[in-house]
Amino acid sequence: MSNLFSQDERTERLNGWLSFFFLMITQIILGAALVYQRYILGMPSEYTRDISIALLISGYGYWLVRLYVNAVHPVFTLKELSIAYVAFVAMIAIPTYFLVGSPDL
Repeated sequence: MSNLFSQDERTERLNGWLSFFFLMITQIILGAALVYQRYILGMPSEYTRDISIALLISGYGYWLVRLYVNAVHPVFTLKELSIAYVAFVAMIAIPTYFLVGSPDL
């Protein structure tokens, strides 16, 4: 009876892979539902806010837990952080300007 719940390395690895794949499938489906409702059906953002929040928490939560559990704490230089910041801002701002347009000042 005590061997019923014991896991070896192979079982732990398989469980990890299965959890990862099901989480990624869930996130892809949430993202696809969000894009479909927002941009294809043209629903206002008030109706898609719940899916957006669930997708955000799921994505960030997964990576935070993964970094914490694996004890992977990256160390970045100030130059690398600055480059990453500019890249992330550009990845958000450029498509936003194309979709919405530049703000009127």
